[in-house]
Amino acid sequence: MASDTQTAFDSGPLSSIRAEIGHSLTEARTALDKVRHDSADTVSIQRAISQLHQVTGALSMVGLASAAHLNQELEKLVGTIAQPDSDPAIGTGTQQKIAVLVNATNETIDALGKYLDELIAGAPNRPLKLVKTHVMLNKLRGAQDATEVDLFFPDLTLATPPPDPSELPPPNTIFVDAIREARSIFQSGLLKLLREKDLVRGVREMRRATAAIEALKANSPSRSFWFAAIGFFDAVALDPASAGAMAVQLFGKIDQQIKLLIDGPRDAPEKLFRDVLYVVGKSGARNDHIRLVREIYDLDNLLWLPEAAAENHAAIAKLVGTLRVQVGAQKETFLAVSNKDQSAFAMFTQQAEAIAVAGAQLPNRELAQVLQMLGAVGKHLRKSNALPNETQAIEIATALLFAESSLDAYFQLSAKFPQQVATIGARLKSAMTGVDLQVLEKPVDQFADTMTLRAQTHLLIFQVGREVQINLTAIEGLLDAHFRDVEKTIEQSVVEPLLKQVEGALAMLDLDEAAALAKKLTGQVLSVAQAGKAAQGTDKKIGDSPEANAAVESLTALGLYVAALQQGAADPRAALLPTLIRFGLAKERRATERPRAKQTVEKPVPPPPVLRAAATIVQKHTEGPATPPITVSTTSAQALQEFKRLITAESELKKMISDRNKRIDALELVVANLSEKIKKLTGG
Repeated sequence: MASDTQTAFDSGPLSSIRAEIGHSLTEARTALDKVRHDSADTVSIQRAISQLHQVTGALSMVGLASAAHLNQELEKLVGTIAQPDSDPAIGTGTQQKIAVLVNATNETIDALGKYLDELIAGAPNRPLKLVKTHVMLNKLRGAQDATEVDLFFPDLTLATPPPDPSELPPPNTIFVDAIREARSIFQSGLLKLLREKDLVRGVREMRRATAAIEALKANSPSRSFWFAAIGFFDAVALDPASAGAMAVQLFGKIDQQIKLLIDGPRDAPEKLFRDVLYVVGKSGARNDHIRLVREIYDLDNLLWLPEAAAENHAAIAKLVGTLRVQVGAQKETFLAVSNKDQSAFAMFTQQAEAIAVAGAQLPNRELAQVLQMLGAVGKHLRKSNALPNETQAIEIATALLFAESSLDAYFQLSAKFPQQVATIGARLKSAMTGVDLQVLEKPVDQFADTMTLRAQTHLLIFQVGREVQINLTAIEGLLDAHFRDVEKTIEQSVVEPLLKQVEGALAMLDLDEAAALAKKLTGQVLSVAQAGKAAQGTDKKIGDSPEANAAVESLTALGLYVAALQQGAADPRAALLPTLIRFGLAKERRATERPRAKQTVEKPVPPPPVLRAAATIVQKHTEGPATPPITVSTTSAQALQEFKRLITAESELKKMISDRNKRIDALELVVANLSEKIKKLTGG
């Protein structure tokens, strides 16, 4: 899947000769117009071919090999005009054939001119936009061998990164012996592929041999080919389907290239180099080495096609959607892990590694890195076989929330995203390894604090919600037992503390409506208990009573509401609202209601003291006679209304700040209580 990377094309050399190219193309068009009317005008045909040949040379000179190849195809087509035999696909008449060929030539000249002008205007070099024209010219001259590979001309002279010193062979390595050993490994992999039909293992062996040769050629210009070949084998192993039959043909050619190295230094043939890069560019596989090859040789642009770009976007969107669901599921699993649920531990590590593999296909390298970091966390936890500590839990939750929100906004990620990824990665690595985190820049630190606060809040809601759900489940068990057997009474001393804890927890989270319903539930459950005592010794079924229905409805609504909060639902209150309305704790909104317009005319109101004082100050600082006292005109009445609105807004803002501070205090209290519980459970 190609990304939308747009590497700038150096249009300076092209701009300097664009006028000459345009002149030659115009001259060729003029000459062919003469041929249209006189098929025997061989002088004009030769002049057109000569002008087109100059264009081919100019395009090659400025590095546009793809456009030059197209123009060569055009030269060949013009050369067929002088041939007496007509193509059955074009027509049986010579004049009809010439008309078709001249029209195709003019169409190609227009397409080529537009392509060059786009490059000069700053567009990236995407030569496959010309592929349809290229195929048309090829067919018109009687051939059937044109493909998009014909226009694929990456710059093979580009430098590749130096190898890792740790991967270099020892200084005393005998080159020929090392190459023979590498070829032996390569052929072993080839045999696994051919005899055992084991593509993945066979390709990995060939990749290992190629990497060894690349290290041996560390100081050679021909190393670039072997660097690209490593990416080729990675692409085939990770995505065999998109590699196709072309990749299989290249295995033998690469083996022959290794054989030639034994006889002495050899540069890989240009065609082989191009084909290797073509397979990498067309592959949907992604890892760090493949991404590096794609970036160096600008494969995303060189192999860009309009229709492929649309398909690519759809494929990426589908992958992102799948990963979003998987990360959401992993987040819920981790919340259970953070609550010391050993059964969820294995599932979390499996999910982390699976998401890392799928995420490697993302074109966005940074987001793929985040998912790979979470995969590494899964491996680390599985290897240590230990649940994450409190610090690790916060940072893992932060990374999960960051990955989830990044997938939600995949196509609108900001320019700061790579820096944010680095921050999240550094904090996660620090937490997992125990190494102190370096001091970060202020904006980055603020971002990290925000993400961490979100993670802490999410964990807190889940943990508090878990405590609430435990209490609600206990009450549900008591009610169920009482409904089956009224002799099993519900004791107030048991029920009231459980519901008080529920009410208190919800109130501390500033969930006032839910806390009010929990308070009401206390009375409902106690009413059921009283009704049960009265029904002892009779056949009356308590489960059908109004008290029982009210208690069950409230209990169910609270459970659904808390679960929705834990899962981060968009509107958790929706699960609670019908029950709140039924018990008078909220008002039902009527869609038909419309606010009535005021019919009364407001009486003039004297300006408040603030406005009168302001008028006095203005008078004292104004030269000339004193102005008359302020009267409430239309303008001042509007000013008064605005003043009142500002006073009200200020009051509401102060209340919001006060409520927020109360909530923070409550959260700190809950965290302290939870920490104390954890210490008691762990014996700390």
